[in-house]
Parts: sequence; C-alpha cells; structure tokens
Amino acid sequence: MVMLPEMWLGDDFPVQTAESDLLKEIAALAAEHHCYIICPMTFFDGENRAERFNSALVFDRKGELIYRYDKAFPWWNEFDFVPPVKPGDKAGIFDTDFGRCGIAICFDVNFPCLWEEMARGGAEIVFWPSDYSAGRSLQAHAINYHYYIVTATREGDSALIDLNGDEIQYNKSDGITSTYYTVDLDREIFHENFNMEKIAALTAAEPGIKVEKRYLREQWIVLSGDKDTSVKALAKEYNIEPLRKYIFRSQREINGNVCRGPSSEQV
Repeated sequence: MVMLPEMWLGDDFPVQTAESDLLKEIAALAAEHHCYIICPMTFFDGENRAERFNSALVFDRKGELIYRYDKAFPWWNEFDFVPPVKPGDKAGIFDTDFGRCGIAICFDVNFPCLWEEMARGGAEIVFWPSDYSAGRSLQAHAINYHYYIVTATREGDSALIDLNGDEIQYNKSDGITSTYYTVDLDREIFHENFNMEKIAALTAAEPGIKVEKRYLREQWIVLSGDKDTSVKALAKEYNIEPLRKYIFRSQREINGNVCRGPSSEQV
C-alpha cells in the first residue's frame, strides 16, 4: 500500500474528477508497480460539478479504482468553498488481498464514533492521510480498537502505531520523503477473561504460536505466530475470542448499546 498525505497536491491545485488525467496517471503507477495507492484529493462528484468532497481514492494492483472515502468530518474552512465540501456519510472500510482496511482523513481523528465504526466493520489496519500529525489521539484509537494505524501528513512526517497503542516508528524530515513500514496483520490481542486455559492449550499444542507480550494491568495478551502458523485461524479453532470482539459482544449482550456514527454496520 502506498499512501500520500492529505492535500499533497497543494492548497491551490484544481479540484479533480473521475476523468482527470492525474487519476489516470495514479492508476497507471499502481498497475506498473503492482501496488495499492491511496490518493487523497479534493474531488467533484455529480452533474455540473455540484458536489465537492475531500476524498481518498484507493487504486488496486491492477490500477482499478476500488474505493472512495469521503471525509466524514471536514474542517471549518472546508465549508467556505463554493460549493462547500460535503461530509461523507459512512465510515471508510474496504477490502484488499492482504486484509480489511479502514481509512479516515485529518479532522476525522477527533470523532471516536467513526473509529469505532471501522473497528465494528472489521478493519485490521487504518490508513490516515492528514494535514497535521495528531499524535496521541491516534494512539488512543489504537488502544481502544486494536488495529494498526499508518499515517502520512503534510507536516513531513509519518507514523506506525501498533494495535496495542504503542508508536512503533515515527519519521519526520523536510522536503519529499518516503518511509517504509512492514506489519504483521496476523497478530492479535486477547483479554484474560475466559481465555487463559484456551491460550495455554493453544501455545502448548502449537510451538509456532507465542505469547509476545502480556499486559498485567490491562489483563491483555498479545499472541503472534511464525510464518507458517496463523494466530487468527488457530484462535478460531480453539474458540479464543479476540479482545475487540469480546468488548463489542459484551456491550451488545449486557445492555444493547452500540455506536451510532455515520453508519451502523457491525461485525
């Protein structure tokens, strides 16, 4: 996945449409390099360019546009444009050949319900192109919803946040930069509740699975596997419920409360 920052084209770059030459160039690059590309831009949709969005367009390895996320919470000055930026009406969730992804843009970071919707939709990794860096706000979302978060910003920095909320890597420099991250989407966090005997049985039977870290105060356990052993597949086999599903199931079954954000899809 290649991700560009929000407004990477500059504040004065013309608003784009689905037929823009720039998008054709991005699509060609994705196909040439056999990669996914997230390309944020101000985007016109509708007849006579009647609707303006702050969008992130996702191209697949074949260069096909597979998803468009429209920023759900535009910042204040985005409403001053003519026409104004129209808020998106759904959380950003899309599938790739390596997993289910979430996407949010810049000011979206301030609205936890949107991030919970991505978790309920099954996102394993969330991409966040932005104008600024946000920092701890993103770490809080990773702690609460247990997915990786990857950032690229116009501040000239990028970050990789672990599913436990730790900032694994942070890079910042002047000018145009490229930063490379590799993540293991098969790692998983589990709560101690109802799981200790099952985890012990799993790790005893499967030497490829290890307890990577145990958080005694949170009562969390992080499991990871070698390249030939899948934590997620074996957790299902041993009926070990991931922490995120455990919390959402408890919320639903105990008192029926669910998040009500831009959409109401649930795992």
